[in-house]
Amino acid sequence: DWLIFTSVNGVMSFFNRLFKLGMDARNLKGIKICTIGPATTEKLLSFGIKSDCQPAKYVAESVVEKLKKIGLKGKKVLMPRSEIARELLSDELTRIGAEVVDIAAYRTVPDSSSKIELNRVLKEEKMDIITFTSSSTVRNFVELVGKRTLHRIAKVLKFASIGPITSKTIRGYGLNVSIEAKEYTIPGIVNAIVEEVLHNTNEKSKLSLRGRSPKQSQLTCKQMFDW
Repeated sequence: DWLIFTSVNGVMSFFNRLFKLGMDARNLKGIKICTIGPATTEKLLSFGIKSDCQPAKYVAESVVEKLKKIGLKGKKVLMPRSEIARELLSDELTRIGAEVVDIAAYRTVPDSSSKIELNRVLKEEKMDIITFTSSSTVRNFVELVGKRTLHRIAKVLKFASIGPITSKTIRGYGLNVSIEAKEYTIPGIVNAIVEEVLHNTNEKSKLSLRGRSPKQSQLTCKQMFDW
């Protein structure tokens, strides 16, 4: 009765399998589809299918609240997701009466080939912010760099998170989250980083302008604007 996609990868994996089985979008006739986030909705649309339901917030909890209102008691729900996806969505939908089939459509694994390059870049300390777009990116990052390196760089770098679930994972390693996106998307985390950088730049410029002549202040502002 329902098909729930929680990520772009879920959509791609599902349709790749569908096509290999000799089927296409016409086989989904009569099935309602729910998607988490605009990127997932857009990817679904690329296969010629519109989403019937997209929660306002792009986390599993919002899906549960949305579908509770629709009513899923006795409905069959298929969820093609990551092998390491949270069980909350499946458990909550089952609790409200849905018959849930939660399948591992794809796996997220660390790219070990980048380990040497990653550690080299971190050792040079030429960056200011590290971004994480999912809990799995946090876990894979820690696996690649090791906890000793992790806590060393935590003293000099800021960590940016795409949303509260990812932030919780970051904090689980004893790290602070300096930046968290208000909208849980890639553009959302980019906007959050830009706001943070601009805020820090403005604060620094205020300090540097104190005690300067009007002419010196105008020069500083112009230089910052050009930057």
